[in-house]
Amino acid sequence: MKQRYFYTAVLFLFAMMGCNGVQQKSEAVKYELMPRKTSLAYTAEWNAIKNNADVLQKKINKDPADIKSLLTLTALYIKEGRNTGNFNYYNDAAFSCIDKVLQKDANNFEALTFKSTILLSQHRFADGLAIAQ
Repeated sequence: MKQRYFYTAVLFLFAMMGCNGVQQKSEAVKYELMPRKTSLAYTAEWNAIKNNADVLQKKINKDPADIKSLLTLTALYIKEGRNTGNFNYYNDAAFSCIDKVLQKDANNFEALTFKSTILLSQHRFADGLAIAQ
């Protein structure tokens, strides 16, 4: 009887440890620029964009409260989505930056503008209009 409770307790502990690990991984997800596959990959602009993204991500990792860098990275993600046509990935990346900014400053004009712009580009006009107003 005691052995049965012991195995149940051990199984429960392993399950709890596994859930905790999954939660930590999902919080650590970081969006990076996806490599370009066409002739766009061979332009000088692409190298400058990659360098800017690396610098901004390093600044954000160093100081997560750096709103200016988060907003600049958001603009970079939006522009890269337009350049490559990979809107799903880059819109999600931009939304993750915007959410971090809005957690710190819920009335940040630039973050709200970016959010409404992305929503409008996704044809979610009612949501975009509500945020814009």
